[in-house]
Amino acid sequence: MKKIILSLIILLSISVKGQQIPNGNFENWIQETYGEEPANWGELSLQLYNSLFLGILDSTIVKSSDAYSGAYAMELRSKIPASTLISDTIIPVAMLNLKNENLDSANMSIDSNLLSLSGYVKQDIVNSSTNSTSISVLVYSESGDMTGVGAIEFDNNIPNYTLFNIPILYFDSVGGDYLEIYITAGNSDFPVAGNSLKLDGLFLNYDNSTNILEESSLKLKVFPNPTSHKIQIESNSIVDVCVLRLYNISGDLLQTTQSSTINLENYKTGIYLLKVTYGNSTKEFKIFKK
Repeated sequence: MKKIILSLIILLSISVKGQQIPNGNFENWIQETYGEEPANWGELSLQLYNSLFLGILDSTIVKSSDAYSGAYAMELRSKIPASTLISDTIIPVAMLNLKNENLDSANMSIDSNLLSLSGYVKQDIVNSSTNSTSISVLVYSESGDMTGVGAIEFDNNIPNYTLFNIPILYFDSVGGDYLEIYITAGNSDFPVAGNSLKLDGLFLNYDNSTNILEESSLKLKVFPNPTSHKIQIESNSIVDVCVLRLYNISGDLLQTTQSSTINLENYKTGIYLLKVTYGNSTKEFKIFKK
């Protein structure tokens, strides 16, 4: 079984000030024709199936009184519907600001200095090597280009609410104008009924640091990013000694090399930290392994 990676690092330069997730504590719920949904949230399969076959799909999103704080949490349940018209296991996907299956509206505006998404998770899932739940965050520019991504996977039972943190990996540009959140209570490639995923207290972390170090004239390029295999490092000048160190988000050192390439082929999907040291200077890059 793969391990859950929970990033619990708290930095002085991180703040929750800035645009925040509406109803991230799941205290407010709205009555729909097919049942209740948390305000500012929607479950895709529930909205889709009930728009086609009104009322036949059992609720896959539940107002749970088992909350980390406050009165309620959001619970997602994978299940086989009672309806004879649908025989497949439904893997629920909760999305921020999803209404009437309109994917174009399923996003929110953010400040450009977003660092990560945090919250509290509790779950009871079916024991299987292919079964897991996940949360994904996609960041876009105003023009619609994807500028960053973050993801986390939970593949075993979490009996008590536990803090998680999803760092955002930015690509060529830093920052974005809006984000999308996808919360999935199962693996759609290997659907299993019986998963229960509970979330509460979601919040966004922003970088409010005022201490900005003057960068060296040396410019480094790391590509391709995201990658499924190798990453390459190029510079705008000749560097005598350049040391590359690759870490996971728990801070464990995975590789050290003086080569201009690092192979990530044998690492699982996720976010990694690459530190490039040249002389007395060090630059850091977030790498997303597909």
